[in-house]
Amino acid sequence: MSQSRIRDLHVYTNESGSNVELPSSSTRYRIVEAAIHLALSLLESPQGRRSLVDVSKAILDNAGQRGHIYRDSLDNLPAWIDRFLKSIRNDCPGVYIDTTVKGEAYARRVNWGNDMQKYEAGQAVTIYIHNVLIDNMVYSRQHPEITENSYEMFKFQLGLVLAHEIIHCLTGFLLGTTSDTPPNVTLDRYGDTKKGEAGRMWEKRLLGGVVEMWSSPQDGLGKRQAGTPYLFDGGRQHAIGRRVSVEYINNFIKEGFSFPIATSIEAPATTRTQLSKEQSKETSALRTKRSMKNAPAASSPPPGASSSSTSYRRLPIESQATASQAYQETVSQRNQKTYDRR
Repeated sequence: MSQSRIRDLHVYTNESGSNVELPSSSTRYRIVEAAIHLALSLLESPQGRRSLVDVSKAILDNAGQRGHIYRDSLDNLPAWIDRFLKSIRNDCPGVYIDTTVKGEAYARRVNWGNDMQKYEAGQAVTIYIHNVLIDNMVYSRQHPEITENSYEMFKFQLGLVLAHEIIHCLTGFLLGTTSDTPPNVTLDRYGDTKKGEAGRMWEKRLLGGVVEMWSSPQDGLGKRQAGTPYLFDGGRQHAIGRRVSVEYINNFIKEGFSFPIATSIEAPATTRTQLSKEQSKETSALRTKRSMKNAPAASSPPPGASSSSTSYRRLPIESQATASQAYQETVSQRNQKTYDRR
């Protein structure tokens, strides 16, 4: 694997309360590098670039003239998208592998300035990835005889997750501040009246829907399972979901991109509600979520910049209450175990 595909990439992990930078030879570093490369390759594809232009226009239009820093003709927007993607690839944001992540990953933007010519991705944003997701990828890579095609599923998932987070970086590139995404830049049941979800809008426009991995209670791997990938046509509980084609995933991770995402013609359609009735869970709900107050520091902001904005790949609004309940149950169980050991 060539490290030069992603330049100036620094990956950190939290070891006993301290952030430790991983060497480029480590398995976790290589997994992160490969996933970022996959995400960028997806966005750099012809259709990927067009989707970024479409989402950018939506952000600019809904932010209003005073809400963004873009001052060029919209005809030149593709060239600015090229500049943005090159900045991510050549000056990659720092990546932290940590337990404080809500879901799979999130991007933390800082107030980097207001001149798009001077945008440097490494100074403007930091990306966090849940450590359990990375640990599961390491395990599946080391034990293919047990996990079968789990690694390919995980790589597909992480590639899409990081592409989603890069969309949040794009929002910061266009707004120049830590302002939230305009509320109308979203997909139904994501975001709220104050903040939109550009990443979900992008997923719908390019991928044809929202990809989620759902667990199976019968899977002996438990929390280590990759889950089954479904493409949902929206964010509501009753949105129609179809299983993603395995052949499509295998082509995708080899950078054989095609859109929209192809689903299996053999598997029946389902919904989030139906999957929940079958005791299935969206796989991020299998992981313990901790308070954000202990999250590692973001990359150093420019002088005078102190505020930051966090954007993560959230569950639909209707699902967040269920996820919160699951989290509280996990905390309660963990506290009980601690009490029993005293």
